[in-house]
Amino acid sequence: MQSTIRILAVRGQSEDGDDVGAVLNRSGEDFRVDTVAGVDGIVRQFESNADAFDCVVVDRGLSSPLVRDALDAVHERRPALPVVVTTDAAATGVAVAAIDAGATEVFRWPATDQATLLARRVRTAVSSAATTARTLTPSEWTAVFEHVDCGVAIVELSEDDCRYRRCNERLAELAGTSVPEIEGRTPTEAFGPEYGPSIEARYRESLASDEPVSHTVGPESLDGRVFHEAQIRPIGSGGDAEKLLVVVREVTGEHERQAELRQSRRRLRALFEHSPDMINVHDAEGRIVETNAQMREMTGYDESTLTDMSVWDLDQAADPERALSLWEEMEPGDRCRSEGEFLCRDGTTFPTEVHIRCLGVDDGERFLAISRDVSDQRERERELQRKNDRLEEFASVVSHDLRNPLQVLRGALDGAAETGDRAHFERGHRAIDRMEDMITDILALARQDAVGEFRTVPLARIVETAWQNLRTADATLVVETDLRIRASELRLRQLLENLLRNAVEHAGADTTVRVGTLPDGFYVADDGRGIPAADHDRVFDTQYSTAPNGTGFGLAIVSGIAEAHGWQITLTESEDGGARFEFSGVTIDE
Repeated sequence: MQSTIRILAVRGQSEDGDDVGAVLNRSGEDFRVDTVAGVDGIVRQFESNADAFDCVVVDRGLSSPLVRDALDAVHERRPALPVVVTTDAAATGVAVAAIDAGATEVFRWPATDQATLLARRVRTAVSSAATTARTLTPSEWTAVFEHVDCGVAIVELSEDDCRYRRCNERLAELAGTSVPEIEGRTPTEAFGPEYGPSIEARYRESLASDEPVSHTVGPESLDGRVFHEAQIRPIGSGGDAEKLLVVVREVTGEHERQAELRQSRRRLRALFEHSPDMINVHDAEGRIVETNAQMREMTGYDESTLTDMSVWDLDQAADPERALSLWEEMEPGDRCRSEGEFLCRDGTTFPTEVHIRCLGVDDGERFLAISRDVSDQRERERELQRKNDRLEEFASVVSHDLRNPLQVLRGALDGAAETGDRAHFERGHRAIDRMEDMITDILALARQDAVGEFRTVPLARIVETAWQNLRTADATLVVETDLRIRASELRLRQLLENLLRNAVEHAGADTTVRVGTLPDGFYVADDGRGIPAADHDRVFDTQYSTAPNGTGFGLAIVSGIAEAHGWQITLTESEDGGARFEFSGVTIDE
């Protein structure tokens, strides 16, 4: 082998001070390195002098398509020239493309000793190529012909005849016959009328095109195995006949792997398309490139509309700058999670939980986003928070508000024991009455969400029943409605009792309370002093009360029962200057 190895180093278009040519020059080996940029550089060098190099080394900066183009350019001009392709450890797609395109060596870039290890690999590739290039002797060719692990035959083909002039034992073994049963025979004589005519047709196809032809025999091949692959190449002429080289190998395992791969792809496609979760694939710039049926169904967009959108067109909660920065740092296989708000075609939105995984593909990074509608989950969380808040209110009442009447009762009992004065018992009874009122209100507040079955009820009758259950003194009730509404009768009566009691207690013993009709509901109004505007935002809070003996739960109970029915409640001023509570969103039965 010559002492100096002549290397053509191929880098990408960008200038990089530490490209593969520079690394080889640092190796200390007897290399002469010329560096060119891309496929165009290879073509220019080879057009100038195709024999000027002993090896081509491709830099790790080239993409899979460029690596294929570089190898094609070399092999077209110097088929036997060794080519070493360098790749980064993560660039599996480039490595596969290089091997598929006929690279002599694929060198995965190490963390240290790059120059030494790469130089060793280049010398090995050049040495192997030189050994391979030596012309074999006839006996060596015969040994190769007889012992190669594939079937080989020489076929002579004329206008009206086609015969096997020579074949090896491996071909006979694959065909399930013997060498004498093949040599000197036509394909039909050797393999029967079922296979012979189609085999001869392939031979003539190769001869007519003057190009190699490859085809697969299966699934019921000659010896009962599943698949054989035959490669046919014209190799010259002799007299009136043309010669073909036929190479046959068993590819059953490869076909089985390909079939498994196709089946896996079909399964993955089915999982993608029929997943109960929304799935989309987007690129590193946030452009959506593919979606599944659930995504289209949930958002109302078709595929073409979605693939014209970006991630942030769809997800109203996405921050483009933050998302791009996060994706840039992700490596293939990395995952992340986020919360989103998807915009539907009809303008509505819904909350989502999004799980993203970075995918490494040949043409750049892709991101698989699996999203789930979490509207129900968010509602459950809000409901849990409401219950927790109510629990805290109950704890406050039990620990504080009930303690006051208990202390009054204890004082009254102590006073009665000491003096025997009946006035202490009266004070104790009032404390007991207050505790009973508070316990009743606490239970009502706790049960306000359990509205039970809705039915059509006459509002006027429920109002009058609620009024009769109260101590109304000299107050007057005026019912100006004949509505029939859908409601839980028990809870509606409870709502009205609390509202009417509130009116009597706060507006005065001789107040007039009116119940009337609204376009989508009803109102309850009194002619008392009204509620200060500054208090309108907190009147429905628990423990809000302006009455000396009020529990502070009445209007909170009213608000909770209205909400459980799906009604909206609004506090305004009545025509007489008192308080007016309006209920809208009520289902009215005509």
